[in-house]
Amino acid sequence: MSLAALIPATVPETVRASQVAAWLSVDPRTLRHWEEAGKFPKPIKLGPRLSMYRTAEVRKALEEMEAHQSGDALPVAPSAGTTRVVPKPAKKRRGHK
Repeated sequence: MSLAALIPATVPETVRASQVAAWLSVDPRTLRHWEEAGKFPKPIKLGPRLSMYRTAEVRKALEEMEAHQSGDALPVAPSAGTTRVVPKPAKKRRGHK
């Protein structure tokens, strides 16, 4: 199945990053990584806290990504649950042995 086929046939002209990420089963940060790498369109800024993607541009980008894919997996941002937390070493108390 192609990535572009994951986008429903009847969607608005513009969609939020969270919706695109849900269709592709990736973290929304992955879309930003793809943007920075030049593999995904930049969203339209509609306000200080609102950005939307043009659905047609998303479909085209996904089709191009598949056409240029040479067996390598698409770059994916690490999900929130995969970060390894290293605990700080315990502080030594003064006066205690």
